[in-house]
Amino acid sequence: MTDSGNGDDLWANTRPEGGPQPDPTLPDPDATPPAGIPPAPPTVPVPPPGPGAAPPADPTMVQPVVPGGGGVGPPPPPAPPGGGEPPFGDDGDGEGTPFLVGAVVALVVLLLIGLIVFLARRGDDDDETTTSTLPATETTIEAIETTTSGPDTTLPPATTTGETTTAPETTTTTTTVAPTTTTTTVAPTTTTTTTTTTTTTTVAPNPLPAPGSARVDGQVVPIEAACSVVSFAPADTNRQDTGYLMTTTAGRVQIDRWVDGSQSGVDLLFIDSGQKAVSTTVTPTGSGFVAVMQDSRGPFEVAVNPPSVSPCTKLVKSSPTDLQQAPYNQGVLDFCTLRAGNELVYVAILTEQGRVLIVDAEDGTADIDFTRLTGDPHFGGIGTSAGGVYDATLDDGQGTTVLFNADLNIPSPRQCAPDELF
Repeated sequence: MTDSGNGDDLWANTRPEGGPQPDPTLPDPDATPPAGIPPAPPTVPVPPPGPGAAPPADPTMVQPVVPGGGGVGPPPPPAPPGGGEPPFGDDGDGEGTPFLVGAVVALVVLLLIGLIVFLARRGDDDDETTTSTLPATETTIEAIETTTSGPDTTLPPATTTGETTTAPETTTTTTTVAPTTTTTTVAPTTTTTTTTTTTTTTVAPNPLPAPGSARVDGQVVPIEAACSVVSFAPADTNRQDTGYLMTTTAGRVQIDRWVDGSQSGVDLLFIDSGQKAVSTTVTPTGSGFVAVMQDSRGPFEVAVNPPSVSPCTKLVKSSPTDLQQAPYNQGVLDFCTLRAGNELVYVAILTEQGRVLIVDAEDGTADIDFTRLTGDPHFGGIGTSAGGVYDATLDDGQGTTVLFNADLNIPSPRQCAPDELF
């Protein structure tokens, strides 16, 4: 350079005595470059610091690394105009000195090693079932001193403290379930078949019909005649019979309610057909009763509610001819008459289903047919008549005879229908 001498004289006093000398291996910045090589830019003189300015950095101390600066220490002062020596730490190619590159590389390597160790330790802790705490790792980067052609620069020790990570606590619970034994006992099965036949008769909520009426198999009809008689009076008063007459859609019906000491029952007769029924149960209710009857068709119900019952006024008596038994009394429930030519016919319906048919010749004699109970043998014979009273000795054609007496002096009897004759 043509002004190299002036440059040396200008900056001769700025170099401290005993400072570092230029490296003989590096090209002399003051030498004249060979032909064809452009001269180096002129060195810009650095003026001395003014009053109050910070003293220049001690070249013997390590300067802090500026992130992203590519060098050490504070940024270099701007180059003086007219060229001169490059700033401290710059070798002229715009890049940082080699020792800074080495320091950064060493720091990165140490951090990588620490990270690998940390990950390895953490992986081991994850395989354990207990919680462990990684000890704090302290990594100290020794000061690295690199000597270049510039002033000595020493990096201060850098201390890196690894983070302490507590792995999450893992709890392992072991549950032991005792084996379960189930015993099933099947009891022997016993099958018992019981066949029960139950006959149920439904009684109406009000078991009695209105006073003076009767209900026969669900049909309510008025009571046409009723009276009661003591069967063996006056010798025996234990047995009593009460008879009722009524007419249903099935024809005339006679119902007899009898009581003999502790025993009682109900007998029913469909007069026109001769069909009979007997009671299975009898329930007294007020002045009447409810009975379940049984005939060849099956069970059915009757209920009788008379307003009042009077003793029978006309009786038919029968007794054995040996007079060893008291006369058997039967009341007259119904009586009718029918003129047939020169004869007068009388028909009487008696209690306990008795029947009498008398053909009066009006000459003092009468032909008498008597049945004590429907279905019993007929007793017959010729008797005498006097003022409506008939007496006769009758037999059944098989050697049995009875004494018969009937008081049929009934004024103004009703006219019999032809179907009432038997």
